[in-house]
Amino acid sequence: MTVPPPARRRLLTVPGLLLATLVGILVTPPVALGALAADLVTRRWQLRWFRLWFLALGVAGVEALGTLATGVLWVRHAPGGIRSPASVAAHHRLQMWWVRAVVAVMRRTIALRYEVDGVDLLGRGHAVVLARHASHLDAMLPAWLFGVLGDRRVRYVLKEDLQWSPALDTVAKRLPNVFVDRSPVAGSEQLAHLHRLARDMDDDSVCVIFPEGTFYTPTRRDRAVARLARTRPDLEALARRFRHILPPRPAGTLALLDGAPDADVVIVGHVGLEGFASLAEISRSVPLRHPVHVRVWRHRRSELPTERDDIITWIVRRWLELDDWIDAELARRRAATDPGDRPDGPSSDPIAPANPEAP
Repeated sequence: MTVPPPARRRLLTVPGLLLATLVGILVTPPVALGALAADLVTRRWQLRWFRLWFLALGVAGVEALGTLATGVLWVRHAPGGIRSPASVAAHHRLQMWWVRAVVAVMRRTIALRYEVDGVDLLGRGHAVVLARHASHLDAMLPAWLFGVLGDRRVRYVLKEDLQWSPALDTVAKRLPNVFVDRSPVAGSEQLAHLHRLARDMDDDSVCVIFPEGTFYTPTRRDRAVARLARTRPDLEALARRFRHILPPRPAGTLALLDGAPDADVVIVGHVGLEGFASLAEISRSVPLRHPVHVRVWRHRRSELPTERDDIITWIVRRWLELDDWIDAELARRRAATDPGDRPDGPSSDPIAPANPEAP
């Protein structure tokens, strides 16, 4: 679906969001009581619908406050330039506030907790970050890792339909980010934008891309394998070994690597958010049974080959290693989990110590 121009789009999204949030607050008493009653009548003792209502209301409230804050920042910084260093710093602080606030909402409503292996690898120095994309809830994970934990500036390659989110739409356009469709072709203007996004990074910045382009399903995996086999038939056998994630689309990653020829490559994988790709899955998956296990791998640029085809092979092999880790972690969880085990409630700390038994 084509996204309308910014002015026309925001005439719809900003009033719509503010009105929906206000209505949500006003109807919360009867809706919350109804959700609670539905949970109890159907013996959903973990109060799934009750939690989901407050998750939706909390996220909408954060989005509405963030949208209002963008107006305040425009009034304050427009005279000196909305992309001036002072404005960029202020919008970065707003972005990090948004991430912290959304994580806090999810911690209190659906028991989101993180355990992170490799925090020390977030380090200094610019990097191209390749992150797993399993659900609607993991898009902000790199911003949490690098922006909140690592105190870094985070640049994103974002799907163009995310511009329907008014706070994200406005802040992302005022900071160095690029909106793209899922399948930029070689030589397209979008890839040129990605090249510039990486080229202009400083040592405190990272560029984040989700190489899969969308969530995993077996059908999408088969299509991704066929697409890769058309251009790289020598990689088809490797691509068919993927079980939990999609073979990566290399074009966007290559554009970022070309733009930052000395940047390290960081891979971010996670297990625990697989059941959040649709509303039906979300309703069955809350509250979370386990912490979300996050693992970070960092590869120095000197480890990468220099030829384009060899880089693509290297990316696919690293992505397959991530798939192997996910498979081992899921097997470990299945072996260790009591089917009746459910959390008593949200953790007070969104970052749990990394499990020493994790691979």
